Amino acid sequence: MSKIKSNANLFWQLLKTDLVIYSQTLGSDIIDTLIFVFSLSLIVTYIFPQMGMEKSFGAFYTVGIIVSICSFEIFSAAANFISDLEGNKTINYFLTLPLPSWLIFIKQAIGFACRTSVM
Repeated sequence: MSKIKSNANLFWQLLKTDLVIYSQTLGSDIIDTLIFVFSLSLIVTYIFPQMGMEKSFGAFYTVGIIVSICSFEIFSAAANFISDLEGNKTINYFLTLPLPSWLIFIKQAIGFACRTSVM
């Protein structure tokens, strides 16, 4: 029972560390995303109809922008993870901790999911 509690505590501390590091750039990431969505929505809603596009296309395009931002975030997280596995291997430090390796990968997945769900 002590081993499970120790693993859970270490897992939580590692996940919390990831989230604290990400929270340092969260504000600027949200501002960047809002500017991107607002500017593209403005162009599609007001400028494209002046060029002959349907007016209803703006709402459809805005939803597509939001979905594509989520896809870009997921792709970015996956690319960073794979480049770490192939490149400088900072994950090796986590694999030396007294924690099962499958928990390290779950921690990475939960951290990526939390970052992408916020955006």
